[in-house]
Amino acid sequence: MLKFEGPTSRASFWWRRPPWSAAAQSLSAINTYIGENTPDDYVRMVRNDLIGLVREDLIFDLGCHVDDSVHLFEEWGLPIWKKSAEGKTLDEKKGQTMGTLKSGAKPVRTGK
Repeated sequence: MLKFEGPTSRASFWWRRPPWSAAAQSLSAINTYIGENTPDDYVRMVRNDLIGLVREDLIFDLGCHVDDSVHLFEEWGLPIWKKSAEGKTLDEKKGQTMGTLKSGAKPVRTGK
């Protein structure tokens, strides 16, 4: 059983997390990518997902900045699945031919 003494020991515990946890965090950011939607749409989606038990002001602030995080993940080399002009899913290297999300490429949503 883990015993936490304070913030420092907690930080050292999370620092030892497996490397795939960073990928999971980036995937979470990609799933919340707003793109052509508005932060109000994001607030509505989160409120519905959490049965209304939310602080809408905090969610709205997050919604205003989450796309910037996804753009950084993409700049750092995380391959993001994108849609072609014909609506086909392009993964990894093929998706890079569509350009970046920041330049207007459309992301694949919900794996479809």
